[in-house]
Amino acid sequence: MTVETNLTRKTIRINRLKLLGLFSIVFVPMAAATSMYFAGWGVPSGSTNNGELIWPPIHIAELQAIDSQGAPLEQHFSLDEPGARPLKWDLLSADADKDATESKWVLLVTGNQDCSEACQKALYTVRQVNIALGKESERVTRVLASSDDINSLSKVIAPQYPMLALASVNTETLQRFSAGRVANANTDKMNGETIDNWSIWVVDPLGNVILRYEADRHGKEILKDMKRLLKLSNIG
Repeated sequence: MTVETNLTRKTIRINRLKLLGLFSIVFVPMAAATSMYFAGWGVPSGSTNNGELIWPPIHIAELQAIDSQGAPLEQHFSLDEPGARPLKWDLLSADADKDATESKWVLLVTGNQDCSEACQKALYTVRQVNIALGKESERVTRVLASSDDINSLSKVIAPQYPMLALASVNTETLQRFSAGRVANANTDKMNGETIDNWSIWVVDPLGNVILRYEADRHGKEILKDMKRLLKLSNIG
């Protein structure tokens, strides 16, 4: 075996290693990405948001809620539609801002039957979050959507939360809206009465429902998510 032959074989091995390395650079990341996508291998379990991410987002129209004037709630998120108006807590008052041109981010509280202790806690939490947003607080409004009678609900809730918009929703529609997104979404029955979960949702100015929290979630976690959303968003 000559020196020249040894050099030739060594050169071939080096070239093969280079070729293998080139293939590794191109195909290994592709294989890893495919495995992560289809099998979930190596996907981080953590997330940057504290709430439950609704993906793909659902639209507020699925809630089929009706505002205090009897108009569909989603109308306030479709400002390109005839007669559409930005959602504001004071929409029915003489002081309502008729010149507003943008809808707002919404902290939405939903639940069935009377505004229970869980409901009251959720309403208090979203109010404190709204206040804690400081100068950004004007970009956010709050809505309570319940199957309870909106007139009787107003008498109880309005004195405590005067800057809260009210909407009514059908019980069955509310259950469908929450199904698959709320733990134990199927209502339990106790002594013939239906017991439902109360939830807090984040709705963007276009009507997309993107985050959900339990009614007893700490306000600091919701506030952190809202600050991040408002910082990144140029709408609302």
